[in-house]
Amino acid sequence: INPMGEICGIASKEGALCIGDLAQSVSHMKVDVKELGIDAGVFSGHKMFGPSGTGVLYLRKDLGERLEPGKAGSGMIVKIDPESLEVIFENMPWRFVPGTPNIEGIVGLGEAARFLREVGMDNVLSYLRRLQAYGEKILREYLEDRIEIYSPPPEKGTGVLSFNIKGIDPHQLAFQLDLEGIAVRSGHHCAYPLHKSLGIEKSVRASPHIYNLEEEIERLGETLARIAPNAEKPATGNEDSCRFSSC
Repeated sequence: INPMGEICGIASKEGALCIGDLAQSVSHMKVDVKELGIDAGVFSGHKMFGPSGTGVLYLRKDLGERLEPGKAGSGMIVKIDPESLEVIFENMPWRFVPGTPNIEGIVGLGEAARFLREVGMDNVLSYLRRLQAYGEKILREYLEDRIEIYSPPPEKGTGVLSFNIKGIDPHQLAFQLDLEGIAVRSGHHCAYPLHKSLGIEKSVRASPHIYNLEEEIERLGETLARIAPNAEKPATGNEDSCRFSSC
């Protein structure tokens, strides 16, 4: 989606490290850290069907051996000099695992990764792009020129539908959809500079995945067309009450 290889090449020439935020990628497409050329990468488990509170840190091996751990605990220390109190840490990856790990969470994350591998990431991306194309078609059919879609073209997208309906606050729209049993997110989605570049403050995001069907996408379009007139009314109470999804 983004030219990470090119970006990391520029960073390397300038002596800078290249760290990839892979949270939005790993559940949608193949990710090869060596091909990307990143020095480090991170992603969260819950975005790839794993348990909340889990995640992965990738470090290039030579970089990991040079970095000092931020915390110390049992299992990551080889020895401590009693005189100087110098700490000798284990090799990678154990030098970054203080204390007892979140065992059940890690097992769940491993099973989520195994499931996605069995489905096949090429199959996942192909299906999500098909859903996105169908979703854009449905939204335009139901809402015509009232809908503004900000997602990249389906052939370059990952299935995510980001949009606004003209004249309706995104938080209010998300609140009304929630009452209909449809979960979306509203706000700037941890991408405030992008929203400013688009000339908007916030948007609605629907994020279908392989567990969603075209029938559900059509229900989204039908529901939006039906509730849009009511959603134009100002929301009551604190605006934050309409936010029901975090990063």
